[in-house]
Amino acid sequence: MWSLVMHQKCSVNGNYSLGIAVCKPIVAHGTNLSHEMSILFCEKNLVDVQPPCVAQTFINHNALLYKVYVIGDKQMIVERPSLKNFYAGDQETINFNSSDVSKPNCTNFLTELDSEDRGRVPIKPDVKLLEKLAQLIREECKMELFGFDVIIDCDTKKYAVIDVNAFPGYEGVDNFIELLRDHIKLKIEEKEKSKSANKDESNRNVLKHGRKFCENGDNKQRKRLKYSEKEFAAGGSYHYEKCVNAAKCNSNLRDDATTTCCQGDSSDSVISDAESQDTEDLLQWQQSVNGCGERSAK
Repeated sequence: MWSLVMHQKCSVNGNYSLGIAVCKPIVAHGTNLSHEMSILFCEKNLVDVQPPCVAQTFINHNALLYKVYVIGDKQMIVERPSLKNFYAGDQETINFNSSDVSKPNCTNFLTELDSEDRGRVPIKPDVKLLEKLAQLIREECKMELFGFDVIIDCDTKKYAVIDVNAFPGYEGVDNFIELLRDHIKLKIEEKEKSKSANKDESNRNVLKHGRKFCENGDNKQRKRLKYSEKEFAAGGSYHYEKCVNAAKCNSNLRDDATTTCCQGDSSDSVISDAESQDTEDLLQWQQSVNGCGERSAK
């Protein structure tokens, strides 16, 4: 099967064989023009093409088309009538509207098999294969709500995807509303779960990397923002200013979430908590250059 995008009218030069082809507009939806198609039987029919359009090989498929509707990881297969088998010859171009040949229970001379084709046994689709195909299209196109049309060559039994649509009408899917509701609910839950996981990871990074704040500098007052366990679980974090003269500073986080920070050999230090408890989230530390201080995450 081949596809060809035609941007201008083609002239017949006799150098290639077109075979039977279906021409459809490039416009895929939003207008009645998107359903206007043509069947070309020979090269001379090229003059009837209205570019820009897409030309595809016509495949005989015993007037059966399978619409596969996809909602996330669920697939629904609906059988529809389609074009009958055609054979190459010196015939005039056939123009038709696809809505007239693929609607449920529609009758049209274009969908009625000729007598020589009525004895062919209809080929039923492989459901597992269509489900796998749906998953591949979903991953490749990154779509959750879409549909595609499949026909099966009545001679070779090969499958051909002839159309892919974003958010189709889902005609024939009786429980579409319920399926759509469940899918939307699932996506919301997945998003909330992802946000929660990202927040937990951020909090772990704060605990892991936010303990060492020791740098060379002048002896000055340092501040720490302290959160309660409840606030911390809601996204709180610690923030420290510079820790001075830290040539020998070591940080060690133990199970009790207590860390000791030393700037020298001397144990002389002055540590003062906030005088007022009205502001619980702010502790002020004052430390001499050679002092040691202890802080706790609790």
